[in-house]
Amino acid sequence: MPQTRKDTDSLRTLEIPADGLYGAFAIRGQENFDISFRKRRDTPEPLNALGHIKQAAAAANRDLGALDADIVDANTRASIEIRNGRHAEQVMVDLLEGSVGIWINMNVNEVIANRALNILGQNPGTNSRVHPNVHVNARQSTNEVLLAAVKLAVHDNAEAPVDALGQLAARLEERAKAFEDVLRVGRTCMLPAQPTCHRQAFGGYAPSIRRPEQKLSEARDGMRVLPLGGAAIGTGLGSAPDCRAAVYRKRGRSVAGITTGPTGDQSRRAGNCFPSVSTPSSPWRSRRASSSTNASPESKWKRSGPSKICCNRQAINGTRVETWIRRGVRTRAGIGERTP
Repeated sequence: MPQTRKDTDSLRTLEIPADGLYGAFAIRGQENFDISFRKRRDTPEPLNALGHIKQAAAAANRDLGALDADIVDANTRASIEIRNGRHAEQVMVDLLEGSVGIWINMNVNEVIANRALNILGQNPGTNSRVHPNVHVNARQSTNEVLLAAVKLAVHDNAEAPVDALGQLAARLEERAKAFEDVLRVGRTCMLPAQPTCHRQAFGGYAPSIRRPEQKLSEARDGMRVLPLGGAAIGTGLGSAPDCRAAVYRKRGRSVAGITTGPTGDQSRRAGNCFPSVSTPSSPWRSRRASSSTNASPESKWKRSGPSKICCNRQAINGTRVETWIRRGVRTRAGIGERTP
C-alpha cells in the first residue's frame, strides 16, 4: 500500500500521507499561516460545533434535493464524528490564521469529505465522488458557518461562568444574613470613618455580582442568534431560498422563535444577517471583571485597621450614638459624623 497520495490544487501537486484526511487546502493554510504555536484543533469546542452545523447542512441539502442520499448519509456520519471530537489531529491550520476562517472551514470540509469517502468504501482524495467544496460546503459560506460555530461554542462554554456567578452571589447573600449583627469600621480614603456592619457590606457585594451574571446570561442568550443561511455577507446569495428554514429544522431549532429541539438547546434565526456576520461585542467581560475585582480588595482592607473593635449602642437625648473602642481609646461619633 502506498505511503502517500497526491492531491492537486491550482498551483501544484502535493504529497499527503495516505491515511491523512486533510487535503491541499489544509497544507496551504498551514504554510501560509504558520504564525503561532497553537493549532485550531487545540480549541475543540468550535470544531465540535462546526461538525454539528455541517451535519445539519447536509440534511438540509438532502431535503432540498441538492445532494444524493448516499453522499448525505456519509457526510452526516463524518460530521457526527467531528462533532464528537474525533479527527481533531487532522485539523492542522494555525489558530491565528489570517482570514475570516476560510482555511479552517476548508480544512474541516476536507476531513469530512475524505472521511465520507472512507465510509463509502473509496480512497481519500477521490474528489469527484465527494468534494470538500461542492458537496460538504454546498450552499454555505465560511462567514456564516464559522461565526455560527464560534457563537455556539461561546454559548455552551458560558454556562459554567453564569452558574459560578450565581452561586457566588447566593453565597454572599447568605453571608449578609449570617453577619447581620457583626459590626465593623467603614472607611473613607483608607482611614476608619463611620460605623457599619458586615450585613450592609456583603449585601452590597451580592448585587454587584448579580448584575454581571445577568449581563453574561443576556450575552449568552445572544449567542443563540445565528446567521446560518446568510451566506457570505448576509444577503443569502449562494444559498437556496428555503435553505435557512431547512438548516434550522435539521438542527432541531425553530425559525420563528425559540423552541427546544432534540439537542436540548435553543436558538433563533437572525432576522437580519448583515449585523450577525460581524463579531459580537462582549461588554459583560469588563463588567464582570470590575465587580469581582472591586469586592476582592475591599475584603482584604476589612482585615486591616484596629486590632480590637467593639461597639455599644445607646441613646443620648434621643440621638443614637455609637461608642467605639479602638485599641483601648474610647471615642464617640453620632451616626452620620466622621470618627476622629
